[in-house]
Amino acid sequence: MAGLYRDATYWRWSTGMQLTRLPPAMAPLGYALLATELTGSYQLGGVLMAVFVIAEVLGATPVSRLLDRIGVARGLRSLLVLAALCLSALTGLLLFTDDRVPTATLFVLVAMPGSVAGAISGGFRALLPYAAPAGALERAIAVDAVLMDLVILAGPLVVAGLANFGAPFAVGGMALAYLVAAVMVRSTTVRRPERTGAPFPVRAIARWLACAFAVGQLLSVVEVGTLALASRLSGGAGTAAALIAVVSGASATAGICYAWLAPRLVIDARARARLCLLALVAGGLVIAFASGWPAILGGLTLLGIGTAPLVAIVALQLQQVLPAHRRAEGFGVLQAVQGVGFGLGALSIALLALPVSFLAGVFSCLVAFLASCQKGG
Repeated sequence: MAGLYRDATYWRWSTGMQLTRLPPAMAPLGYALLATELTGSYQLGGVLMAVFVIAEVLGATPVSRLLDRIGVARGLRSLLVLAALCLSALTGLLLFTDDRVPTATLFVLVAMPGSVAGAISGGFRALLPYAAPAGALERAIAVDAVLMDLVILAGPLVVAGLANFGAPFAVGGMALAYLVAAVMVRSTTVRRPERTGAPFPVRAIARWLACAFAVGQLLSVVEVGTLALASRLSGGAGTAAALIAVVSGASATAGICYAWLAPRLVIDARARARLCLLALVAGGLVIAFASGWPAILGGLTLLGIGTAPLVAIVALQLQQVLPAHRRAEGFGVLQAVQGVGFGLGALSIALLALPVSFLAGVFSCLVAFLASCQKGG
């Protein structure tokens, strides 16, 4: 474990990985600020975020496949620069235009970074085996799962901080993150894997994609529904922030513990995943019907305990199953599937009562649990 923490190559990779995750985490609030600045209403921000997510889902597989074909490191730098340029153009619109910007222009400038976001995340993740110290891959993945939670939590806080200087700085911060990440790719450049005739292992990764979908959906319900949960406790925005901190803290703690214990565990990956999914099911059921502090905090803690270890388990299983020359594509698909789950979770909050939204997330976890029980693959 200490060797991993002292490895400069891994931390340069990790810095780049977290920087690629930061703009999508900043996007919901960042696009709301962009819309308010340009139109006087935040409502367009929700539409822009929907455009971003749809473009991410549609672009993840073909763009990731292209990365695998041209070389992940080389293609990754180009995609990062492209995303940064589009976000820089949005920043320029905020700074230098006083006229009404055509909605179609905004859609294009938002869709372009969205269409490559899944491939960027998948491409960077495909480089991890070449950056992690020998024998430390499982722990490296577990540590990365913890850092991912922290980045997701930090995204809105970074936007809020930059917004104090004006909306252009919030959007410009997203562009800067991509540019710095492009610099980090240079230290992880590797020889392109040899292409083989191995097919893309759809059946082998289906159960793990189901886990990723379930995690995305249930966590989305938690994040989007925290104000409603806070109202059960007669609280407001401050209480909602505290509830998010409970989930993130529990997830980070569980992830750190899993990073330490994983190499010593004797149970197989499917059994580990089932335990994590049961924690998510229990937490979701408790929160769906709870009304007091102890029950809600207990449910949120259970959700956190199951999240980071499950994310690490899924990532390691895909790493082992995917052919080396198709890992960017595989991890791009993973990102897209989790994004779909996140989007549906957010949509359920808008269309359904909060308890029903949690029950829908619990149902997805049960489906993933049953998938992990299937033999073969």
